[in-house]
Amino acid sequence: MNYEIDDIDREFQHKKRIRNNLNSFKNGDNRNFEISVSLQRFDAQGNSQYTIVIDSNGNYEYKGIRNVYVFGEKTGKITQREFKDLLDKLEQIYFFSGDSKEVALDQIDLGYSKLSVSIIQDTIEKIVSDKKFKDSDLRKLKNYIERMIGADQWIYKE
Repeated sequence: MNYEIDDIDREFQHKKRIRNNLNSFKNGDNRNFEISVSLQRFDAQGNSQYTIVIDSNGNYEYKGIRNVYVFGEKTGKITQREFKDLLDKLEQIYFFSGDSKEVALDQIDLGYSKLSVSIIQDTIEKIVSDKKFKDSDLRKLKNYIERMIGADQWIYKE
């Protein structure tokens, strides 16, 4: 029983530390915070299709691996304001509290996306199923990230 309470307390402290670091960053404290937002797309068998990583300096990297229209790497930059807007959107859907919708991998049969945020050494990760949560906030955020860097034109055929 104490083991479960310790786990819950550890998880609470983990999320609190992430929120505190995130708020410090957003309020202008740029003490070498290593913040990155990553999006990975997988097919139903777990094969990676593409990855997008955006860091707190606004640098992004897209890697098209399979089932996309542009293969290979693309890099670019978004503004600091755009990155902070992305963090705001993550907060708006309660990404950091664990209250947003999640689905177990064994429930996925059409493919899924994994959305992760890393702040210093802490990472929070959510899974977005193609079938179960078609209109979920996480799904909308996934689409927002793709459009923000222009990856939608590399992934989907118009």
